[in-house]
Amino acid sequence: MSGIYTASYGFDGYMDDIVYNNSPVDYLKNMPYDHPYIHLYNLKKSVICVGKGAWEIPSSTGQLDDILREKNINTWVDYWGYDCSHDWDWWYKQVAYFVPYLLD
Repeated sequence: MSGIYTASYGFDGYMDDIVYNNSPVDYLKNMPYDHPYIHLYNLKKSVICVGKGAWEIPSSTGQLDDILREKNINTWVDYWGYDCSHDWDWWYKQVAYFVPYLLD
C-alpha cells in the first residue's frame, strides 16, 4: 500500500546488485518473460494499492502496473481516489478491504 517501487527514488541514480534486487521496477522490467519466478508469482494472490491524495506517488505504482501487465504477472493494482492520503487511517481501511480477498 502506498509504495515506491523504484530504488532510484531514494538512491539518486546509484545502483548495485543489492539496490537492483530491491527495486521491482528495475528487476521485473529486465526479467525474461519465461522466467520461472513469473509462474511462482502467479500461484499467489497479490494486491498493490495507492491513493491519489496527499503524499502519494501513484506514478511509481503505474510504472510497476505496466510492467506487471507486460510480464503477465497477475496482480490486482487498485488506484484509490484523491481523498486517499498516505496515512494510517487509509491503510487500516485498505487492510480491511483487501485482506479478505487475499485470504479467500
